[in-house]
Amino acid sequence: METRAKTTAKAATTYSNVRQKQKFVDSEFEEELTSFVKKNRPHALTTEEKLDILLLQTHFRKEHQEKQAKNGPGQKVRKKPEVSEKTAKILHRRLQLV
Repeated sequence: METRAKTTAKAATTYSNVRQKQKFVDSEFEEELTSFVKKNRPHALTTEEKLDILLLQTHFRKEHQEKQAKNGPGQKVRKKPEVSEKTAKILHRRLQLV
């Protein structure tokens, strides 16, 4: 019986070999890759994935605070940070999951 990690690694290697000649990312390639990941990724998050999400959220929060600091005291960045929204979009996960 194969472990989840071995199965995922095997699928990624197979996909990598098929698309090896791809030189740039176009819309078709992005859609194809996103579809591949969604089909091969389980819905439940592993501990490692949760930690990656924490790193992304921390990065976006820090980035937002730096933008606020550049505007000077008393001046606010108009938009809220949208940390979870950005994280979910990048990882192609549901907002409720991240």
